[in-house]
Amino acid sequence: MPSAPTDTTECSINEEDGFLRLTLNGRMTRGTLLRALAQIIAETKSRNIWRVLCDARSVPSPIGTSEKFEAGTELARTADRRLIFAVVASADLVDYFFETVARNRGASVKVFTNEATALHWLFSIQSSGASIR
Repeated sequence: MPSAPTDTTECSINEEDGFLRLTLNGRMTRGTLLRALAQIIAETKSRNIWRVLCDARSVPSPIGTSEKFEAGTELARTADRRLIFAVVASADLVDYFFETVARNRGASVKVFTNEATALHWLFSIQSSGASIR
């Protein structure tokens, strides 16, 4: 029998081969999303690594539209323009709103439901600060 989701939220960052992996576990609120973004943005700057894969597949419930809007706005406002940010999430969480908000404000971000596809995109893009389509 599967265990019920808890209100515990975890965020971990690991350096892998040429990118940082941000793993999110648990229910995401406005505060937890903004803290996770601040943490990964600080890590990209301190490590001088500009490719990030955000693994949100263990987030159990949908993230609200206002939370996605604020996270997309904050990513675009605070991230270095060299940052390339791929998100992989379960299909039931994906509506591309976070991606649209962030990209409309100049961030290089894309949302996927498959990690291999996300990694392919992450490494097919030049980190130049240009908008990525």
